[in-house]
Order: sequence, then C-alpha cells, then structure tokens
Amino acid sequence: MMLAWLPDIDRGYGDAYTRLADAIEGAIRSGRLKAGERLPTHRALARQLGVAISTVTRGYAEATDRGLLESTVGRGTFVRSAANASTARGPEMRPMERMYVSAVPEADIIDLSLNHPLREGAGKSLGDSLSAMIAGSDLDELSLYHPPHGNAEHRAAGSEWLRFMGVEADPGDVMVIAGGQTGLLSILLAFARRGDVVLSESLTWPGALAIAQSVGMRLESVEMDEEGIDPERFEEACKHFAPRLLYTMPTLQNPTTATASVGRRQEIVRIAREHGVLIVEDDAYGFILSPRVTSYWEIAPETSVYLTSLSKPIAPAMRIGYLAARAPHRRRLLGTLRATTVMPSPLLSELAARLIRSGEGAERANFQADAAFRRQRLADRILGPESGVPVSLHRWLPLPQGIRTSDFVASTLGQGVAVTPGDVFAVRPGDDPAAVRICLCAEPDEKRLERALTIIARLAEADRSAALPVV
Repeated sequence: MMLAWLPDIDRGYGDAYTRLADAIEGAIRSGRLKAGERLPTHRALARQLGVAISTVTRGYAEATDRGLLESTVGRGTFVRSAANASTARGPEMRPMERMYVSAVPEADIIDLSLNHPLREGAGKSLGDSLSAMIAGSDLDELSLYHPPHGNAEHRAAGSEWLRFMGVEADPGDVMVIAGGQTGLLSILLAFARRGDVVLSESLTWPGALAIAQSVGMRLESVEMDEEGIDPERFEEACKHFAPRLLYTMPTLQNPTTATASVGRRQEIVRIAREHGVLIVEDDAYGFILSPRVTSYWEIAPETSVYLTSLSKPIAPAMRIGYLAARAPHRRRLLGTLRATTVMPSPLLSELAARLIRSGEGAERANFQADAAFRRQRLADRILGPESGVPVSLHRWLPLPQGIRTSDFVASTLGQGVAVTPGDVFAVRPGDDPAAVRICLCAEPDEKRLERALTIIARLAEADRSAALPVV
C-alpha cells in the first residue's frame, strides 16, 4: 500500500528538488518514513505539491543518490532498508542544511533542535545600539570598502572582546570575520588543499562537516573521552594521516559539552608541534564558563589560531566574529578572507564594536550564561544531573542501550518535541552515537521547556524499561 505522505518543500535551502530530497531525509531520520515504505508516484506527488513532474523525478533521484530510496520498475519508489543503504553511493557527509529534524507542518512543536541563545532582550539591545550607531557614526565612511580583516578600530574592539573571553591578543593579531562559518572556511582554504586531511573530534559541529565537504577536504575523526580528543588517538591519527589541521572545540564541545583541562591541552599541543599540525580552536561557547578556560592560543600561539563569534553570546544575526593569528598565519588568511567575503560588513563590524565598547555585549553574554545555568539546573532536576557540566546552552543525552536514535527522535517528535539526532554530528558516515542533543535555550518560554524536558525524560525512561532483559 502506498504511503499517504506529503512533504513540506517550502522550507529549507536550494532548488525545489533539493528541498524535496531534504524533506525525505528529514522524514526518514525522524522516523516518519520507515524502511520499505512506498512513496507516492512522481505524477501523484507532483500534483499534490503543485510542481512539475521533473521536479519530483530530480528530487527522488537526489534522495536515491544519498542512499535513502530505491526504485524498482513496475513497483515504485521505496525507502531503503539499512542494509541496502550501506552500499549506496552519494556524498560521504551530510550538508549542514539537512542537520535538523523538520517539524510537522503547522504543528505546535517545542523545537529544541536549534542551538539558539535565549532571544529575550536581544531586539532591544540591538535596537538601542543601532540607534546610537546611526546617530554617532560616519555612515559615508562605513559604506565604503574596508580591509579584508576589518579596520583598525574594529580589530581593537575584537581584541577587547577576546580579553572578555579570557584570551590576550594584541589588536594587530586580531582579524574581524563575517561569522564563525566564514572564519572556518577561510582557515581551511588558507592552510590546506583539496584532498588534504583535517582531523576533528569523532563528533563535531555539522558546519565543519559541510565546509570540509564543499572544499573537497577529508575530515577524519579522532576518538574522544570525557575531556574531548584522546591524545593517544590523536597521535595515532597524526602518524597515519599526516594531517594539515586539527579542528577542535575544546570548551563545551558541540555536541558532547566535553571540556579539556589545561594538562590535556598541553599534551595535544606537544603532539601537534611534533607532527606539524596547526590547531584550529573554535571557542563558540567559552563565554559561558567562569573562570575562563585556558585557550590553545595562550599555550602555543605559533601552533594555533583562535576563532570565536558573537552569534551565541549576543545573537545569531550578529554575523561577526574574531580570529587571533600570528603574523605568518595572518598573511595566508588575508588572501582567503578577501576571496571568501571581500571584507566583513563595516556596518555590522561597527555595531559589534559599539556593543563591545559600551559593555552591552558582555552584559548579553553574561545574561546568556545565567540563563544557561538556570536551565541546566532545570534539566538536571528532570533528566538527572549531568556529571562535570555546570552550565551549557545544550545538553547531550545518551539513550538507553538498544534504542536507535531515529526511533527516539521520532517518539519525541510525535509528542511535540524536536531534538537534534546525534548521528548528524558523526564524522564517519553511518555512525550512531545513540544520543541526542537538547538545546536548552532554544525555547523562550521556560514552562514549555519544562514540559518538553518532562516528555523527553518520560520517553527515555520508557525506552530504558523496554530495553531491560526479562529474567
């Protein structure tokens, strides 16, 4: 019997056929489409969606290339079984735009899948600073071309922000970037070539997966422990792969929240120096911890570059971040920054500088840290305390043994709660860490968050009970 299923292709990125393939993948990951289920015919789905038959044909072909579907002449198009999917061709890594589970259209979903900072007060803060900028800035000057790494005043503000983050860097060592994603892209293009190996934690930010795929670099994983990258495994990977770079998020790692001690970081630096590996430190969440954690930049600035942005501490709309890099590294980065963005927006750079110089940026960051602490304690009460993580914007929830991530994500979505499936963070395709990420500040209403966490806890306990052997 053919499945009565209608995808939502008005959401997402790319052409209509790509959005259709994304919707199919999201439905499979969430469990709304099961292995072996038959999809509508090309003609029937085209009629329901109001698109050309060729759009559906291309969408099904794209989903087939991703290893999601299989077709048989005379029978139709079906969701692949796991066994058949393992032999499918297609991209080795999932693009970032397919990271999240799509909510059921028009349903009242409590969405904890997107790692938003708490939005409360962000509009007023940005509005006040924008008004001050319009009244007190030379907008003619800000409308012109600026250096690819920002002008001197904006780099000085970046140096002040890094000091707030616990990192001492002279303004001359600071580069303004158009957000963390652009910063990482520029770093990879500056220090590695197509086909080169870049190492990362075995679970990592999907943005890094998308960037590595788009520039043709091989992202290879290093096993983790409670402090992040395991030094022994890192050394083995250096000997085996001869990597150019190590991309790492050593503080409140996304998604596991692992945080490396100073001793661990010193050991990683020793190995990196020995094998000529540049450490790329992504400090998206370091503003949350107090006291600050010692960065790789402070330990070994000649062996590392430091990257942070304003998206989490202030607002995602602030597509401004800062790189700290010593002169030899800066010279290589200037070219790729010019090639990728020409320059960071002078208007946004000025807004960021005003937020920093006025102290409003630090106030917003401290507000986010306080909110994360409060919500982490709420999660502790409902889900049980998480060892070693006093505060974080997100929480990593291991699932009961024997429970598939896709089944659990489908269960929570069926109860009106969206969480991030853990497999989207896996560097090795097909790995399932049997865990989900819960974004604690994505939902503005704390009562709704409490309800969502209660649903997650109930489902996890039910799955745990179901997984217990009968003796």
